[in-house]
Formats: sequence, C-alpha cells, structure tokens
Amino acid sequence: RACRRHDFGYRNLKKFERLSPHSWWTAEWRAAVDEQFRRDMKAHCATRAVWHRYVCYWWADLYYRVVRLFGGP
Repeated sequence: RACRRHDFGYRNLKKFERLSPHSWWTAEWRAAVDEQFRRDMKAHCATRAVWHRYVCYWWADLYYRVVRLFGGP
C-alpha cells in the first residue's frame, strides 16, 4: 500500500507540472512524498508482530534510502 501511494504521489506531481506554467516537481515536494512513504511503511511495520518489527523497520529505512537516491529529480 505504501508503494502504491508513493507512486501515485510521484505520478500526480509530474502531471501537475505539465498542466501548470510553474514547476510543481521540486526537491521539497519530492522530499515530502518520500517522507510520507517512510511514514506509511513504518505505520505498516507497527501492525506486525513484535518479533517482526525490527526487520520490517530495517527494510522500510532501506527502501526510503533507495528512493531518495534514485527516485528522480
């Protein structure tokens, strides 16, 4: 669910850019979408069994770091 929401955010911000005379796709907007992605993943991890949470949080942080490095402008 977190991945779908993140992709939705990227897609829609890029669509706004095509429709608007000024750029919506800024570093600040991208950071906000990426941070929401991290919060969504960690919220999911919080619902997991206690013994699975540590690994889930680790993966969430890794996915967040990869998106920040390679996610786009």
